Amino acid sequence: MATEDIRLAEYQLRVDTGTGSLAGLRLGDGPDMVGHGRPMPHLGAALAYEPIGGAPRYHSHHADDHNLTVTCMLGPLLIHVHYALTSGLIERRVTVENAAEEEVQLTGVRLVLGGVSAGEPDQCLFDAPGNVVRPRVPLSVAASQPPGTGFGPPSYDYDFAPGKEHRWGRAIADAPDVGPGLLIVHNPLTHWHLLTWYVSDVQAAHPWVSGDGAHAALGFDVGLAGWLAPGDALTAGTQYIFLFNGPYEDALDAYRAYYHHSDLLPTLYPEPDHAADWAGVYEVHPGQFGGFQGLRGALPRLQDLGIDTLYLLPIYAHRNKRGLPWDENWESTGSPYAIHDFRRLEPSLGSEDDFRELVQEAHRQGMRVLVDLVLQGSSLESRYVEEHPEWYARNEQGEMVHSHGWNDTWSFDWANPDYQAFVIDYALDMVRAFDIDGFRVDAPHGKEPNWARGLPYHASRTNLGTSELLETLRVRLLEEKPSATLYCELFGPLWVRSHDISNDYHVWAMALQMFERRLLPYEFGEYLADYWRVMPHTADGTPTPRICFTETHDTRSWPAYALRGSDIEQALLGILVMSGFVPMIWSGQEARQHDFLRGLLLARRNSRALRRGDFGFNRVEVDDMGHYRRSQGDVPADHVFTVLRTYEDEALFGVCSLFPEKITYRFSLPVDDLPLDPRQRYRLRNLISYNYWNEFGRTEWTVDDLRSFKLSPNMFEPLIFRLEPLGR
Repeated sequence: MATEDIRLAEYQLRVDTGTGSLAGLRLGDGPDMVGHGRPMPHLGAALAYEPIGGAPRYHSHHADDHNLTVTCMLGPLLIHVHYALTSGLIERRVTVENAAEEEVQLTGVRLVLGGVSAGEPDQCLFDAPGNVVRPRVPLSVAASQPPGTGFGPPSYDYDFAPGKEHRWGRAIADAPDVGPGLLIVHNPLTHWHLLTWYVSDVQAAHPWVSGDGAHAALGFDVGLAGWLAPGDALTAGTQYIFLFNGPYEDALDAYRAYYHHSDLLPTLYPEPDHAADWAGVYEVHPGQFGGFQGLRGALPRLQDLGIDTLYLLPIYAHRNKRGLPWDENWESTGSPYAIHDFRRLEPSLGSEDDFRELVQEAHRQGMRVLVDLVLQGSSLESRYVEEHPEWYARNEQGEMVHSHGWNDTWSFDWANPDYQAFVIDYALDMVRAFDIDGFRVDAPHGKEPNWARGLPYHASRTNLGTSELLETLRVRLLEEKPSATLYCELFGPLWVRSHDISNDYHVWAMALQMFERRLLPYEFGEYLADYWRVMPHTADGTPTPRICFTETHDTRSWPAYALRGSDIEQALLGILVMSGFVPMIWSGQEARQHDFLRGLLLARRNSRALRRGDFGFNRVEVDDMGHYRRSQGDVPADHVFTVLRTYEDEALFGVCSLFPEKITYRFSLPVDDLPLDPRQRYRLRNLISYNYWNEFGRTEWTVDDLRSFKLSPNMFEPLIFRLEPLGR
């Protein structure tokens, strides 16, 4: 294999002059991080959804101190791979040019780093924070995952991605709209790390990992698509490559610092952390209460529960098959997301005055009101189909298409400027007419290309076209109502720029794995520690706020409803709240656990450490003191979740035993790292019940006692203890 070494400042690159791929990459005197093991093509592309066969062929390259461009041929395409070194990062972009004499249909491009290891492969680990991948996976396991078929996602195994069954089998979410897209190979012995991720506000990419069983292949399949006439070219988003030497936690902090560099920050709103102080969100469709008036009558009960944010599923005129208020029967009654008219309220719910009075009463009860902003499409019978056919995405035959599996709607072209203007106008009119407090943005994740001919933009411009739309809406919304909020259903970093708060289904999916015993609480703690480190932070170090849940209208699959009101649902929701998430309650979930939910939301209200405190996952030692279950191969201490939260002089100790037997454990707190006074005696106030803990008559502990003390928690009962000095 012929190669050529090229230096970009402190980075040393080695280019294979046969294929144009990276055959070596190192920082300073560090190890080569790529090009090991079996060679793998570093580029791929698909025409008319069929991958081009064979490896790329090197054509030429040009380099200077901070830039390298390698040009390769792949089928009829000339692909220019540009590497630029900026702020310690390698930015990798590809431009795809049609070198044929006839038009081609480009449907995707693949970027790969092959043969990745940070030193000896058997010393290395793989991580993909913020997804449903098990933390600290041996590199050999990650490198043994099968490659996807064509440009499709690989079929990852459950040991590698335990939460995949609750995320449609997807282990690593599309980036940057559904997940961070961060792939890491690291060596805990030498402290060398390779981090790579993808950012674009035009086309999303699907990240993946595979390899030769020892060395990883890290890839991004980018949804770059368009009709290319001879000589036409398209450029994809940016793959970032970062080598780091130091502790793993510092590598994650360094990654997070690049959010500004990649234009995902700063935010467009003035207080990027104010939603961190929300107590709890109530998700509801007014039809579940018979309409607007029925929901209005329920508000005092919801206020007593501790709810401060009301989020309404779509209230617009929709395909109502029975003419009755929606009753959660998605098929028989019809989906409220199959919307006929975005400017008309659903008549079965009541009048405009009824809705206006609902919002006014919610405000009197101290609640903000958010309404679903449905961008995906309209109902098949919507008036917009006839009035504005240009708003819709088309297939190659010019036919309208469905999107995201919604076969009862036609898909909007998010890049269409007239459609964008329509959304902004009707959203602002909703705020003016009803004084609502903003929107929950429904499913803006990347969608199929619009293959309509004659567009002034390429086919995949619609993929993340909501990014531009929502940023414009954010600015206009603040002008109209400075306190207004945008809450995003998705959780990728792209949306932090324009939204106050986001959901996260990945965390819910991984939390369920503790119940299903595919993930130990210690592993979930490691997962969460990574999660909060890679999420964007505000200037004072507070992570941008996130919502989590055990039920939503989207968790109709197993096992959310089956667990409703159970001890395990309370345990998992309690763990999520003690771990920093704003809880969301799906209407009806409170019926059998009102007192618990009221206590949990009150705990958030009463504790700044719970809302904004630093995290200490797995910092508490847990000992089951040789419990007899150990001899049966089941270690009780392995099934105890712990977390510490601190803010100024407030210290919290969160604990939940998921072992199905009441056991006395010995806990050891790192008291020297907590804001405790060694001269004081402390009580443990459970913030959920607001009672002090009584451990068989003992109610007080010195700081030295807390270095090793016994507690007997009830199984599946989440406990959030505030360490309170006597006399407080």
